[in-house]
Amino acid sequence: CHSGASPDGGLSLTNFSQISASALNGSLMAGLTGTQGIPLMPYNTSGLSACQIQQVQHWIDAGAPTN
Repeated sequence: CHSGASPDGGLSLTNFSQISASALNGSLMAGLTGTQGIPLMPYNTSGLSACQIQQVQHWIDAGAPTN
């Protein structure tokens, strides 16, 4: 869904570098919360739990380290 020339939602997530960049520019969190014109991810679900979203936000707040 998130690879190739036209990744879904314009969000390319095929490697850590792309995931980290998406995290730091806000597009990853926008997808996880269904905001900024990006559909809610994972697609066709009710989304991640509030706890899971908070975990991702903590990782982003820490600078999206490779841990």
